[in-house]
Amino acid sequence: MILTSKQCKDEETFFEIIQLYSKKGDVIADVTYGNGNFWKKIDESQFTLCKSDLTSGVDFRKLPYE
Repeated sequence: MILTSKQCKDEETFFEIIQLYSKKGDVIADVTYGNGNFWKKIDESQFTLCKSDLTSGVDFRKLPYE
């Protein structure tokens, strides 16, 4: 078993996650987008990004997009 740990800013971790699990042109729904803090290091134009935020009253069971 390999265990690793890393300490960094949220946007750096999110950048690595997007690199691992997404590819150019993917449609991504981020129901926690808010101010876009996690997306600071990512070129959003590479994706179709559906932005919303639970704090604005959006219900994740009834998102405002398909």
